Amino acid sequence: MADTTMDPAAVQAAGAAAEQLSTQVSGFKPQLAQAAGEAAGGVPRTATAGSIQTSGGAWDQAITKLSTDMDQQGINLKSCAARQSGTESDVAGSLNAIQAG
Repeated sequence: MADTTMDPAAVQAAGAAAEQLSTQVSGFKPQLAQAAGEAAGGVPRTATAGSIQTSGGAWDQAITKLSTDMDQQGINLKSCAARQSGTESDVAGSLNAIQAG
């Protein structure tokens, strides 16, 4: 039979790391916007400039989605760890109550 033990502290830490990564990823958006603006500015009023701006917008959306998904993953992991800890405490309390009779 497979071991189904979960370490709530490790899952909590993974959740916190996912949330931190979300913040870091989101922080790249201003740099991307600046780089796209500079690149488009180098070839003003051309189809290339329009394509650069469109590409920059697509990257912005992708980064936003990745950041949002990572943040939600972190929230989910931390919630899972909290539920597991609570369940373990509830079961231990019930067993102690049975033993106390």
